[in-house]
Amino acid sequence: MKKKCNVKKIKQFIKNNKIYIILFLFIYCISCCLPLTGDDWGNYQNISLYDSFRRAYLGYMSHESRWVSRVLITQLVYHKWLWNILNAFCFTSIFWSIIKLFDLQNKFSKMLFAISMVIIPCAMFAQVYAWVVGSITYLFPVAIILLYMTYLFKLGKIITRKNLLFIILTNFLTSFFVDHMAVVLFFINLIYFVFLKINKEKITVYNYIVILVSILSITGVLFAPGNLNRLATNSEFESLSIIGKILFNIPNLINYTFYANLVLLFLMTIPINYFFINILKRNYGIKYILTTVFNIIPIYTIIKLSYQYNIFSNLESAISFDFYFEEANFILNHNIGYIFYIIFALTYFISLLYIIKDKKKKNNYIILLLIGLSANGAMLISPIWGYRTAFFTTIILYGLTIAIINHIMNELKYCGKDLNLILKVILISLILFYSACFVLIARFDQNRISNISLQYKSKNVSPNNIYLKILPLKIVHNYNMYWEFHQETYKDYLFHAGIINDVNININILPLQSIKGIYMYEE
Repeated sequence: MKKKCNVKKIKQFIKNNKIYIILFLFIYCISCCLPLTGDDWGNYQNISLYDSFRRAYLGYMSHESRWVSRVLITQLVYHKWLWNILNAFCFTSIFWSIIKLFDLQNKFSKMLFAISMVIIPCAMFAQVYAWVVGSITYLFPVAIILLYMTYLFKLGKIITRKNLLFIILTNFLTSFFVDHMAVVLFFINLIYFVFLKINKEKITVYNYIVILVSILSITGVLFAPGNLNRLATNSEFESLSIIGKILFNIPNLINYTFYANLVLLFLMTIPINYFFINILKRNYGIKYILTTVFNIIPIYTIIKLSYQYNIFSNLESAISFDFYFEEANFILNHNIGYIFYIIFALTYFISLLYIIKDKKKKNNYIILLLIGLSANGAMLISPIWGYRTAFFTTIILYGLTIAIINHIMNELKYCGKDLNLILKVILISLILFYSACFVLIARFDQNRISNISLQYKSKNVSPNNIYLKILPLKIVHNYNMYWEFHQETYKDYLFHAGIINDVNININILPLQSIKGIYMYEE
């Protein structure tokens, strides 16, 4: 009887958490298929935990502040089987946290957010999901911070003596994954403090301790000797005033927050359109002009994207497919582009205030939006931008936008059954698409490694030369070693993996004309 009950509980658990299990298994499978890329090659060494901490300390003193992520990198790159599990776990925990924070409990919201997580900008996908070093540095802290936010804001946990040590360690260690995440954590703790004040909750000495730890952590990040050395290499940027840095980075802020992500931009127009249609019910002319203006960039981008790419021709072109259109960045080169996106962001915020009537929910969404924007806001004074640095902001904006769309559907009393079917088909198609891509990538990498070994042992090939085929990838970060630095680290990787026993070789890159078949070097 007990066994039957256990089986029943397991079945019920699987049924209730089906989408989480699917996403975990999906990310785990593609993680297993992923080859080591870029900076991974230079970190592929079997070293002790003590040596990992020693290297992290040397890095902290010389060229970076990210000592926690550095410790994990030196261990997980070599023990990739463990990273495969952790990568899938972090992805799934991000999904779970956003579902909780924004109350995305129905099937429509869950599936739309799952699709959104998969079709983030292609470069972001490559840098955050499909790269061991990038995943540890950017995905892991986002997962921890979102769980921390859920713990405080959604589960309503207060800071007590029992959980103080846990919260202090979470804040301190997570701050040293990557610089702008330390700023986000400080901002979360500050907003939580204000949140307690507004709600007239009791503020204890433990809250002040957490704020102090957060201040010390962000100080340790920003003024790390390695961080200061790294910033010194960007002397021209560092010579600018705070205002000068912000003005310099406005195009980056606009690009990485809005324009780089076509799907997010399109979804954000839905609440804006709904706002205009409802607020201007009788002013048809103004209504249609405004809705046209605020849809013109997504429509233009989709048309240009469809024209440039034929993504259904074969898998080779599909791998090169991008989910945003880089050449349309012409708008960023004009002041009108800056003004448009400022107006777009303000209108989106106003639409949030208009659509969400419940005061408590509205306040929660505003808090989450401010926290989400704090990540990209912190980057305004940084000389280094990238798709990976915008991941946290992108995920928060997706969650908020889907929550607003869900609220619109409830107001319209639209259950969305037909949309659910469409979303299910899209989600399954994307899973199959990416699975096929990464199986192909795994096969290519295995063939390339085998071919290197054959060349190295062959008497008909010069022992000082290795010829490599390349793969035209966008969904895997830095797979092809175009830079001299990566060629050197790739040789070190081959040496430590036991594929070659002498790093004094030359790497010669051969163009790959077709994915279909030509993997091996032909003598």
